[in-house]
Amino acid sequence: MDLIKADGKPLSTFQIARVLCRERVIAVPTLWTNLHLDLLECSFGRVTYDQFAEKEEGPATLLLVFASFAYFNTWRRSHSVAKLICKDKDIYLDDKVCLFFEGKIAEVLPCTTFHVQPVANHARSPPFAAYADLERLQRIRERYFEPMQGASLCDIKLKKATPEVPMQDPYIAAILIAMAQEQQASAFEVYPGPYVMQMTVWRPPMAVTQNVADKSKFRPKLVVTKPDSFCVYLYRTNINSTFLCKFSDPGVQPPHATSMEIQISAIPLKPLCTLGRRLLELVLPE
Repeated sequence: MDLIKADGKPLSTFQIARVLCRERVIAVPTLWTNLHLDLLECSFGRVTYDQFAEKEEGPATLLLVFASFAYFNTWRRSHSVAKLICKDKDIYLDDKVCLFFEGKIAEVLPCTTFHVQPVANHARSPPFAAYADLERLQRIRERYFEPMQGASLCDIKLKKATPEVPMQDPYIAAILIAMAQEQQASAFEVYPGPYVMQMTVWRPPMAVTQNVADKSKFRPKLVVTKPDSFCVYLYRTNINSTFLCKFSDPGVQPPHATSMEIQISAIPLKPLCTLGRRLLELVLPE
């Protein structure tokens, strides 16, 4: 979508909202659609498949536990993935990540996040990866509309917010952006504790961000599972500071256009005995 002004600079987030005044441009990630992905210049790449020729080996108990992994319910899948990645490793978990807009929480995004340091009351390392299940993402969306009165109106709004291609759910992009925001805050070494984050988050001035935009790139990674699939999917992208200014400073025009391309890799479940190791090698910080 071409939203460039005469001076050659892209429009700010607020300017875009005024131009598209009939659309709900400023919205929580649960309501994001393909329109929001277009406005953010965010795109999903094609799924690439990793091939492994290893033979299926390992303890019989492990094989029995994960033999029907693709048919697990959402709760069992989520705990299985976290257990596989963290097995015998000093990796710490949390159950959410927050997307910030203008320094305030826009929405708390439920997902499993992985950290190299404990999540303490006054100190927290940014997540180097996260995990989400597509079925759970849709349930989050359904619960969002439950309080609304009128079943027909609820169904209409839910249908509009439900992605046509579940593997390209805008909610996935929101999780990656939220992780990049935390990585950015940690990189500037002024990251507030979780309690403070409930009210605000530190925002780097636009001038500072522009100076380091080309050098500061954040690489969030998200592991995703889906029902009836014999693959685990890894979403990864590179996000620079200028892109994050669309959320921290929505009233300021970015100096140049910035995009976000999400790469998707399909990782076969088998051999199951090496799945945890393969996932960990892919999600650990580079």
